[in-house]
Amino acid sequence: MKRAHFLCILLYVSSIVITPFSLWAYEENFDTGKAEGWVDSSAGKSWKTEKDQYHQPDAGNVNVFTCYAVNDKKWEDYTFEVQIKPISVSNYAGVLFRVKDAGAGGTSWATGDFLYWLIGIGGSYSKLWDAPAGAAVHDTPGDTLKSGEWNDVKVVAEGNDFIMFLNGKEQKRYTDKSGGHDFGGIGLATYNADAFFDNVKVDGPGIPGAAVESTGKIATTWAQIKDVR
Repeated sequence: MKRAHFLCILLYVSSIVITPFSLWAYEENFDTGKAEGWVDSSAGKSWKTEKDQYHQPDAGNVNVFTCYAVNDKKWEDYTFEVQIKPISVSNYAGVLFRVKDAGAGGTSWATGDFLYWLIGIGGSYSKLWDAPAGAAVHDTPGDTLKSGEWNDVKVVAEGNDFIMFLNGKEQKRYTDKSGGHDFGGIGLATYNADAFFDNVKVDGPGIPGAAVESTGKIATTWAQIKDVR
């Protein structure tokens, strides 16, 4: 379910308690049983919403992607967070960002346009790939996903600079000197692995916020008010 949060003030007899919530321009926790607005780029359309989570169950597939807001020029600078829970005990899962074209997946990226952080499940594999070239642009090993557990993944995209975090720890910094990844949506990915994804959040100066009715209720999500330049 996509939603925005607002400042909540609770008034008690003797004091005022203010509970701040972070304001996310886009949030999806899949609790409606649907992945609204997501583009399943896998050949067999194998992504499913299960248990209020987004699931890629086919461990036999290679480079299975799903993306949101592909080729939207309003998605420029942003912070993207998601939780990943691998079921497989090996292989890989990860995230796509600045996605202009999800492409066809497979073993290479002849048709896509994005940056792809592929993280190992166990081991030390951690690489940033540049599509459509299919080249690893940052292949320093790092921390990896823990199987059977929820892992917090975060990407901060500012201009041509990108910082990647896993479970609160910085993993990579990368500057795209080509300037080709200047805008684009987000994506979830697996590589020969079974994994669940949940609690997708995006915010930043390059993302319009959610609209609010005069009654104070959330009226329109970002996906409904976006305006592609």
